[in-house]
Amino acid sequence: MSAFSKPIGQQRNTSPVIGQRQPDTGSHFSRTDSLGHLPSVVQIEAMSNVPPPSGLSYQVKKKLEGKRDKDQENEALDWIEALTGLKMDRSKLYEDILKDGTVLCKLMNAINPGCIKKINENATMPFKIMENISAFLEAIKSYGVPVGDLFQTVDLFEKKDIAQVTRTLFALGRTVSCTATLLPSLLPDNAK
Repeated sequence: MSAFSKPIGQQRNTSPVIGQRQPDTGSHFSRTDSLGHLPSVVQIEAMSNVPPPSGLSYQVKKKLEGKRDKDQENEALDWIEALTGLKMDRSKLYEDILKDGTVLCKLMNAINPGCIKKINENATMPFKIMENISAFLEAIKSYGVPVGDLFQTVDLFEKKDIAQVTRTLFALGRTVSCTATLLPSLLPDNAK
């Protein structure tokens, strides 16, 4: 006999009653393990990391890496050293030298003294690093580098498009060669 053929008083009500506790089916997400322990800080940090790119993301990452020119990156570092007097640690990766934004801010202050008032030295917190990068981008935009030549903060901070960071430095080099003829310039080989 189906539920519809039973007399009204004998039908079983299967809908939940508001406020009535439902049995635990085990299908819900829990922050604790099977013993009721919360995850450790190390586990939380591991869970919060962005997974390595795969599929289309991996192909895009490889294509962007293919656009990088190591010679131009070295030229850019040479130019930064010439303008700032800083000695770059060439044992580190190019993107790691620039990542915290302090070198870039010092570069811009060497080109246009005092244009960046606050540099977060030895920044380790992401928001301080991003402040440095943003301050550099605002300063070069004010200096006259076209907006279309600027990289995005995440391009450097998350190492998404390092080739664009280099293109921005060359755009700054072109602008410097037009406005401050006494400073060393950074120009591509075909423009020298």
